[in-house]
Amino acid sequence: MEVVNHTPVWRFCGWPRVTVLRWGLCSLALGACLLPQINALPRVAVPISCERAVQVDGVLWCGSEVPTSLRALCDRVGEPMRSHDMRIRAGDAVRTERSCVDGVVDRMSPSDIEALKLPVDVNSAHASELATLPGIGPALARRIVAGRPYGVFEALLGVKGVGPVRLARLRARARVEATAVSAKGRNPLFRPRLRDLQQPWVRRD
Repeated sequence: MEVVNHTPVWRFCGWPRVTVLRWGLCSLALGACLLPQINALPRVAVPISCERAVQVDGVLWCGSEVPTSLRALCDRVGEPMRSHDMRIRAGDAVRTERSCVDGVVDRMSPSDIEALKLPVDVNSAHASELATLPGIGPALARRIVAGRPYGVFEALLGVKGVGPVRLARLRARARVEATAVSAKGRNPLFRPRLRDLQQPWVRRD
């Protein structure tokens, strides 16, 4: 019967057994000390160059590959279209199995929209998305929602806290898209919808 001699690693390398054990324990202790510090490091969102970004089933689509309508998107991925058609906007998050059936399109998270530097429509965006605009915090975002709709971009000057300097900073990303506005530029019967304040990242056109 053949006998296999298993030589311990510390003897093979010429190390004392105690030295190997101490080295292993010190390595574990060092790792335990450094791990919380590594986890505490700030996670910086790196901007990505994407002119028109839409998230489709968890995958980011950019630029010309993004269809302009939900019907065209459903046709491209092979999902049957059972709902009404709607326009696909930058920052939308489409789950084709759901959106192609009931027509509900979500929005990407505000942090992703900010990292991608996507335009934000002040007439339809949730307050948490408006808060990612330069110089706009949560309180000012809620005032912008309460003052909807806006017929022109300069109408934002009517919101308390928005002056010429802040308005100039908003031009890079803020947009005013067409909505139900009266001839004077404001619908007097308009009231902010409750879901605009409580349900982020959901679109229902």
